[in-house]
Amino acid sequence: MEIFLEQKTIQIGIALGVLVASFVLRVAFRKTVFRALEKYSDKSDREILSITLASIRRPVDFLFIVIGIAIATNVLPIEAQYANITNQIIRSLFIFTIFWGFFSIIEPLSRIVNDISNKSDNLLTQTAARLFSKIFKFLIAAIAIVMILQEWGYNVTGFVASLGLVGMAFALAAKDTAANLFGSIVVFSDKPFSIGDWVKINDNEGHVEDITIRSTMIRRFDQALITMPNSNLTSSSITNFSRMQKRQIKMTLGLTYSTSTEQMQHIISDIRDYLGSNDKIDQEIIHVYFHDFDASSLGVFCYFFTKATNWGEYMAVREEVNFELMKIITKHGSQFAYPTQTLHLEKSCI
Repeated sequence: MEIFLEQKTIQIGIALGVLVASFVLRVAFRKTVFRALEKYSDKSDREILSITLASIRRPVDFLFIVIGIAIATNVLPIEAQYANITNQIIRSLFIFTIFWGFFSIIEPLSRIVNDISNKSDNLLTQTAARLFSKIFKFLIAAIAIVMILQEWGYNVTGFVASLGLVGMAFALAAKDTAANLFGSIVVFSDKPFSIGDWVKINDNEGHVEDITIRSTMIRRFDQALITMPNSNLTSSSITNFSRMQKRQIKMTLGLTYSTSTEQMQHIISDIRDYLGSNDKIDQEIIHVYFHDFDASSLGVFCYFFTKATNWGEYMAVREEVNFELMKIITKHGSQFAYPTQTLHLEKSCI
């Protein structure tokens, strides 16, 4: 009996020693490995490594305690009827600790994405980061719960099947939300516009005021606010005027039929020279041609681009060009034509 008690006391002492050793190793691991990695991340300016280490510090500390408990329970003379429960508890703690570590990593990584988005003023990336952060957290928590329930002998097949049915019902009910999410991903990946851009989407024109995970808000020029579901963007024609590099001017000057060939040649030559020397006109494409005999005029086709893309500046340049064209036509003795009809009467013989 005394030998049994003495042996039991030794086993308890060893178990307590193992627990104390696990606490000591936890502190030593934190002061050596963690601090070395933190110094390395500081020197190399690796923000992701630094934030990841900070997020998993507590799960790693707890993992040492769980390992100590696992070794201690193997040393202790636990009765068979309690050994199975003890092992289940320890395995559950291992599962909890591992998934706790995964769960803790999600938040700092999401924060890094937010910081990058803040620097580029991309609100859509911030919204997507928050959404995916919540989705991954939910999945990690769900998997951890299912594994712990399985560890305790619960049949989770029905539970998982019910989750599938619920998920199917939810998917049907939230198909519009899913479509909007897909539209948001398209906007995020293709980046057809940013906040503040002047756009035209179908018949809606104005400045992009906000982009969320569900919709895009456009402020029209009359200050009305249009909220467009992002699902519509995947099948819509989007014109981004803010990204224009030049603006088109296309016109046909109708001159009277009294304009002679020589006058027409001088007019076209002067127009080409004027546009070619105007620093407000893009010099890549300039077309000026006598191209048609219209019903009541001689058509001079003009096609070119202004360097100004802002609407007000563009209109100012266009006005300046129009005045100069009038001067050139007047200078060479021609006039703009207007619809006319000539009636010829034949004198009848009586």
